[in-house]
Amino acid sequence: MLKMTGLKLAGFVLAAGTCVAALMPASVSADTAEWKMSTTYVDTRSEIEFFRKFIADAETKSDGALKVELFPGGSLGVKDVDILRVLPKGNAIQMVTTQPTYLSRDQPSFAVALPTGVFNSVDEIDKVDETLREIYGGVFEKWGIELLGFVGHPASEGQVYCKTPVRTLEELRTKKVRVWEKFQVDTLTELGVSAQIIPQNELYLALANGVVDCTLYAAPWANSLSLHEVAPHASYLFPLVLPPLNILASEKAYEQLKPKAQEALVSAADAIWAETMALWISGEQDAVEKKRFVDNGGSMLEPFSEADRNEYAQAARKVWEKAAEDVGPDAVEARQKILDALDAN
Repeated sequence: MLKMTGLKLAGFVLAAGTCVAALMPASVSADTAEWKMSTTYVDTRSEIEFFRKFIADAETKSDGALKVELFPGGSLGVKDVDILRVLPKGNAIQMVTTQPTYLSRDQPSFAVALPTGVFNSVDEIDKVDETLREIYGGVFEKWGIELLGFVGHPASEGQVYCKTPVRTLEELRTKKVRVWEKFQVDTLTELGVSAQIIPQNELYLALANGVVDCTLYAAPWANSLSLHEVAPHASYLFPLVLPPLNILASEKAYEQLKPKAQEALVSAADAIWAETMALWISGEQDAVEKKRFVDNGGSMLEPFSEADRNEYAQAARKVWEKAAEDVGPDAVEARQKILDALDAN
C-alpha cells in the first residue's frame, strides 16, 4: 500500500479538491437569492423576450443579490389555473407571469375585471393603469402574493383568421370560431356566432382538421403557430385591449429578499411595463408581424366595417355588464372603477 507523509497527503487532498472544483459548475454567491420564474408561454411567443429582459434588468439592478431562472412552457409543471394555490408557498416557484383571467377559477372577479373587446382603443389602457393595480393588487395581497407589475402585449389588433376570406359578421355567423376565453364565447353568442374555447397548442390542428373554421387571434401569435398554413385570411375586428400580463411573486419569498433585490424587482417591472405599454399602444409590432404574415403567404383583408366593429363592441359591453352582475359585488365594483377611470381621463 502506498504511504504518504502528512505534507504529501495534504498536497494530494488540495490538488484533488482543486480538480473537483474545476469540474463543478460555477455557483452564485451564498448571499444571492436564487429564484425560479414560471410561465406557460412557450419559447416561440414574443412575450418571452419581454420576460427575459425584465429578469436581466432585475439581476443587474440587484448588484448580485438576486438570480432568476426562467422556465417557459409550464416546464415546472405549474398550470396558470393553479397559481393562486401554488405561488404563495414560495418553494417550488417564487415568481410567475400570467394573465389574470386565467386565475378566474379561484378568483371569479378576474374573469370580468377587464374583458377583451370592451374598450374603444388600445391607448385607453394607459388611463386605467393605476386602477388595475388597485384591483389586482388588493386581491393578490389576500392570497399572499405580491403584484410586482405589468407586461404589455405585443399586439394591439384583434383579428379574425379564417380558412376562407371572412370580413363581415354576417359571414362569420356561418362559421365555427375558436376563442381563448368564456367572455369571447358569450360575446360571439350574443352576435349569433358559434364559438368554442380551444387551447393554443391544439389550435393549428383544429383549423387543419375543420374542427373550427376561424379563430380570434393576433398577428404575433398567428405567426408563432404558422397559421398562414391553415387560416391564411385575416381581418381586423376589435382593438386588442385585455388585462396586461401580471408579474407576481410569492409574498413569503419576496419578504425574505434583501431590500436591494426587492427594489430591483420593482424597478425592473416598472421599466418593462413602460417599454411594453408604449409598444402595445403604438402598434409597431403589429405592423411588423402583419407584414411577416403576408410574406409567409397569408393575406390581410380589409377590416370589418365600422358598423360591424361597433356591433361587436356593443355586444362585448353588454356581456361585460351582465357577467359582472352574475359574478357578484366585487366584479361590479371593479367594472365601475375602470369605467370611472376612463371618464376621469
